[in-house]
Amino acid sequence: MTWRKGQSGNPAGRARHMMPDGRSVAEWAREYAPAAFEALLAVMNDSEAPHQARVQAAIAIHDRAFGRPQQAIELDLSADESVAELLRDARKRVVDMLPDRAPLKLVGDAAK
Repeated sequence: MTWRKGQSGNPAGRARHMMPDGRSVAEWAREYAPAAFEALLAVMNDSEAPHQARVQAAIAIHDRAFGRPQQAIELDLSADESVAELLRDARKRVVDMLPDRAPLKLVGDAAK
């Protein structure tokens, strides 16, 4: 089957995973959420449970209440001038391929 330009090959979207009774897996799982939460609380509060299990239960409860903590990512692009130079050269080549027009000033180019 061929599609016209701009036509989706899957217009209905991604297939939902369905249970035999017609409910989605997410709907089915939501039924068990209160029991799962109670199980986490029971493990967290069980002084006989292994320390690691209690901590994992506490983390799971915390994450569901407040969301997972954000992770910071450090990125230093100024450290590699060769990459920045390659990008400037590539932009200049693209501009040079454009039909004749008034010259475009590239962001980051030094005044000449």
